[in-house]
Amino acid sequence: MAIKISELTPKGANLEAMDLLEISESTSDGYVSKSITGEEIINAIPVPTLNPEMIGSVVGSGIMGTTNQISASVLIPAGTISTNKTIYIKSFIDRTVVSGAGSTNFRFYVNTSNTLTGATFLGSGANMASTVRFQRFERNIFYDGTNLNLFLTGTSASNDYVASAISLIGFNPAVDNYLIFAVQHSTSLTDVAAWKKTNIQLYD
Repeated sequence: MAIKISELTPKGANLEAMDLLEISESTSDGYVSKSITGEEIINAIPVPTLNPEMIGSVVGSGIMGTTNQISASVLIPAGTISTNKTIYIKSFIDRTVVSGAGSTNFRFYVNTSNTLTGATFLGSGANMASTVRFQRFERNIFYDGTNLNLFLTGTSASNDYVASAISLIGFNPAVDNYLIFAVQHSTSLTDVAAWKKTNIQLYD
């Protein structure tokens, strides 16, 4: 009895290399059977590679006070970063002015735990003062197999799209790492600032 492919019972498991799919075609001389292995099907299906690949997207907390505090952090799981990959950071930074006293610093770090204790400083966004409310922050960080190559860590700027000296930061991609984004007001106890929306992507 002929059965349509749509009437077959699903396998109910992932396709394996040793699976064999056989189809019989009716001809004037009877039936002609054709077959294909699971391995042939798997090899024939292209697996798309995301480029860029999203590592994480986070909405940061609003920070008040004159101590350096975490607004946002993104986990980079062990094994995510490989040699010759580029980490791209893009963030919307917001400062809600109440007193407008002093300035606000926006710093970012890397650490193997989600804390500023023992974290390695990677750089700063542009300082914001007075009535400045918004900053678009962007950074490209290249991993050469040993070090993170990035815009000079001692320079405060909203982006790295200018010529700069280079900073080389040792990095171990075989363990979990966190990118940590912190806020510190210089004098105001009432202004609120945040790494309001931060996206981390990975490029080939």
